Amino acid sequence: MEERNMQLDDDGKIKMKKVREDLSSETDEMISDDEIVLDVPDFAGFREEGENVGLSGEELSAKNELYEQYMAQKKSEGEELFQRAEALYAAGEWEAAGEKYLDSAAAYSGNWRAWFGVVRVQTRDLTDFSGIYDCQNAYNRALKRAGKAGKAELAETYTPRLQQKIEANAAQAETLELADRNYRDSRREGLSNDYRASRRPLTIATIVFCIALIAGLALTLNINAVSGIQILIPALIVDAVAAVGLILSLMFLRKFLSAQLAYRKNESNLSTRDGRAAAELRSENELIESIIEDFQN
Repeated sequence: MEERNMQLDDDGKIKMKKVREDLSSETDEMISDDEIVLDVPDFAGFREEGENVGLSGEELSAKNELYEQYMAQKKSEGEELFQRAEALYAAGEWEAAGEKYLDSAAAYSGNWRAWFGVVRVQTRDLTDFSGIYDCQNAYNRALKRAGKAGKAELAETYTPRLQQKIEANAAQAETLELADRNYRDSRREGLSNDYRASRRPLTIATIVFCIALIAGLALTLNINAVSGIQILIPALIVDAVAAVGLILSLMFLRKFLSAQLAYRKNESNLSTRDGRAAAELRSENELIESIIEDFQN
């Protein structure tokens, strides 16, 4: 489905841009794939008072009548398309309905119900909020045009159901959070023991490595001070011990870091599937509350 943005150009024409939903934003500045230009008869004359200087009253009246006829025609066309969209929506043909809502808004953008129809399609009538950000532009346009009366209508229609959704989400989130806490609590002691146990061999291996390394360096520096192999052989042995200590230290360090990560991860409620699901429900409730607030303002 595509968003369509209509702009009045300097030459008195309406430019309608079709925009992919994944590129829509909260602003009216949108990246267009293509552009359709609609002529508005003498519309520039209504925007620029200076252009009407010197026209007679009859000429001004004719221009005004021409413009009103044009707007009445577009409004009628938009209403017809809107009714067709409503019929498709009632029949469960969501995608087709969404296209017709967009066509209606393109024909007459003043109809907030056409813009909100796009939102209804994307959210399955405000029951599935996974796609609401894909139609945020249409949502903003609908509310901007709805006015107090339109928002009151939306609040009356949707607020009770949305409040029930909030309560259901909160109850489900509490159940999931309890399961999440119980699961993490049951694992915490074992993870703590693993964490402490992994620290001991790491400490021992690191100490052995450091001692062997220092001893090996000291012996190596004094090899030439004594004739024969009296220092060479001990130096080689100590160097070998240092190498083994280094390898063991790296192995135990890996286990230590893994145990530490598991222990710290256990402290987060996002470390389990239940915890993540609960967080998503809480986030959805915040979104729903903001929608209810939008209807009331």
